[in-house]
Amino acid sequence: MLLAIFALGIVVRNIDGPFNLFQKARIKLLQNKYVGPFFYKLLECSICSGFWCGISIYMLMALQFSIREFALWGLVGSAVLFIGDHFLGAEE
Repeated sequence: MLLAIFALGIVVRNIDGPFNLFQKARIKLLQNKYVGPFFYKLLECSICSGFWCGISIYMLMALQFSIREFALWGLVGSAVLFIGDHFLGAEE
């Protein structure tokens, strides 16, 4: 699951994807005047995007919802993406 969180974070923030689909989606989100600043900050920060990637993976794998595990997976996602970016040299 940790590798899935890291891979999702890298894909969402850095990879263009097939036929530049992820890049086009990022551009559309960032050009929106209402949610663009939010998504810019989200994609810029490895801790923020890691939190949401962790929550996404938890929601995909959980059979029962638990607020404790929901928060824990978000925090784990933040740590995984932050540490992964540090080792890859991608942090700012």
